Amino acid sequence: MSARPSLHLWDRVRRLAAMFGVRATSALKAALSAPANALIDTATHLPRRVQGIVRRDVSIGARFLPYEPDADAWVLPLSDGPPPGRALPVPPQELWLGYGRTPEEYLAKGKRDVDKMQEVLAKADVELAACPRILDLVARGPLADPDASAVVYLRAPLDPHPVTVSNDRLMGCIKAA
Repeated sequence: MSARPSLHLWDRVRRLAAMFGVRATSALKAALSAPANALIDTATHLPRRVQGIVRRDVSIGARFLPYEPDADAWVLPLSDGPPPGRALPVPPQELWLGYGRTPEEYLAKGKRDVDKMQEVLAKADVELAACPRILDLVARGPLADPDASAVVYLRAPLDPHPVTVSNDRLMGCIKAA
């Protein structure tokens, strides 16, 4: 039994090229150019694809707000909040998602939502100040209504079928973690 000699890759390409009547360099170039072209095409069209995704799902664009859009990099120092007597800035209007036409209207609707949240918390005998972390606040939900939805994720602003997680399931996940 004789051992068959191992062929170098280039020899294999030459043999295949001879079988199909093409030059070996042309065959190798064609074999390697398809994946390279696909990679270049993907990299070239990536910004356009990301923009398309952001346009379809408004919530993605609302999650990111560039600090200095024209800069290559930046560092944000830690802060204790706005100086005394100065309010936090209002986000750009394109991120308001219909919560008002003026900054005053936007802030008024936000205040209304916070007041409603405090009213609901008061019914469960919970003060917002007693929940310094969001997890503390979320964990109080099952006390008021264990069967209610704890998390409602809208994939679009007017999502007719949002993803929901009940209080019981959320607490199970928190305890498991």
